[in-house]
Amino acid sequence: MNAETKIWAGAGVGVFRFWHPDHDEHVDPRQERSEITSLNFLDSGQFSLKIGLYEWDMDHSQCFITRPGLVFRSKHRQALPRDVFFSVQFDESIVDEALLIAGKPHARSGTVALSRFGIERANSQIRGGTSAGGGKLISLKFDRTEIQVYGDVAVLYSLFTLETEEGSKRKRSSGRATEIFRRNGDTWVNTGWHLDSGA
Repeated sequence: MNAETKIWAGAGVGVFRFWHPDHDEHVDPRQERSEITSLNFLDSGQFSLKIGLYEWDMDHSQCFITRPGLVFRSKHRQALPRDVFFSVQFDESIVDEALLIAGKPHARSGTVALSRFGIERANSQIRGGTSAGGGKLISLKFDRTEIQVYGDVAVLYSLFTLETEEGSKRKRSSGRATEIFRRNGDTWVNTGWHLDSGA
């Protein structure tokens, strides 16, 4: 069970605080479907987030971005979760207006979710526990991600930092990643990707 309170509301934008009541045992739904566009920031506690086959442990450095139709699952390790987060929620008219001003009137459906999670799909061979060089994956961070949308095609550009371990030695490396997505109905399909070690 979740509890919420509205902190602030403006024209087309609202800020909410979400938490779990202390005395109600929580059961995670098998899946949830977002009906809104929102930016969600973890204030305290922890939980994991699963979208499709991919799962992330959420912390304070991350922002969970939703859009209408996004299917996900939140998982907690405790029967009485302690996570608290703040959500900035937008009316779709505001989203449409912002995309129109940015010159991307066709980009609303699905695009906002790519900024945080899309690039990880291109690195599925690393997330299985090994890097392309054969070492064990310790951490993978994306320091910067930009999206350019051209109708039904989206191109992601990211800077990443990777730490691997092989034997008793750890190695840090960084580079650039490029992904290309094509819209297929309400789904964005990853059609190709490229990694290099450039700074």
